[in-house]
Amino acid sequence: FDLELVAVESTIESLGYSQETRKQVVQLEVAQPLGRLLREDLNRQAEFQKADNIQFSFTDNIVAVEGATQFSESSTVVLRHLFHLALLSASTRIPEMRLPRFLMLDGIEDGGMELERSYRLQEIIVNECAKFTCDYQLIFATSQIAPKLENEKYVVARQFSENSRSLYIM
Repeated sequence: FDLELVAVESTIESLGYSQETRKQVVQLEVAQPLGRLLREDLNRQAEFQKADNIQFSFTDNIVAVEGATQFSESSTVVLRHLFHLALLSASTRIPEMRLPRFLMLDGIEDGGMELERSYRLQEIIVNECAKFTCDYQLIFATSQIAPKLENEKYVVARQFSENSRSLYIM
C-alpha cells in the first residue's frame, strides 16, 4: 500500500511540474509576440515602443508593459486587441494550447483612437495572421477599414452606411 501511495504522489508531482512548465512556455509564447506587435504600433505610447518586459495574469486580469498597467484609453484598446491576437498567435504554434483558433475583435477604433492608428492596428492584425500556418478564423469589425485592406480578400458582404444600415428591415 505504501508503494502505491508513493507512486501516486510521484505521478501528481510530475504532472504538476509538467503543468508549470507548459504555463511558462505559453507565457513566453504570448509575451514575445505581444511585445513585437506593440512595437509595430504608431509611436503613441512610450512603453509600447520598448515592450521588452511583458507580464500578464489571467487571475488578476492584468497586462503590464514595461511595468506599467495604466495607459491612455486608445492605448488600452490597442493593448487589448493585440493581447488577444498574441493569444491566438500562440495557439497556432502550441498544439496542446486549449484556446480555440477563433477570434472576434470589435471596436477597433474605440477609445477615441485616431484614424491613422486604427488603420495601423488593422494592418498589424492582418500581417500577423498572414504568418499562421494552420486553420484559424479572425473577424474584426470596424467602421473605418484601412484603405490597404478594402478589397475582396478582407471585406465580407456589403459596406454599411447611413442609408444602408447593418439591420435591413423591410
